[in-house]
Amino acid sequence: GRYTHWPSRQLVAKNMVALCELYRVRGFEKAEFEVGQVIDQGEQFAVADVHWRIHWGRGQAPWNFRTTYNLIRGSEGWQVLLCTAYAEPALRGAERPD
Repeated sequence: GRYTHWPSRQLVAKNMVALCELYRVRGFEKAEFEVGQVIDQGEQFAVADVHWRIHWGRGQAPWNFRTTYNLIRGSEGWQVLLCTAYAEPALRGAERPD
């Protein structure tokens, strides 16, 4: 897997813009997700495992993968503290996930 830390909402937004551009170039049609296990760690912390299904155009098979998010509740609400993309396919040049 790969760990990504976003210490500010601005960095989260920058990452999401870059991710959306990669998906656009690849032929993104839609995304679906299902929240799997959630570990409540008190009033300010939680860990959530999310199953993603990304649908592509041009006859490409969908991607199915999981990502875990470590969440913290701060003055601005819930934020992603750490993202573990442990089952996400490489976006650059990948045909399909394993």
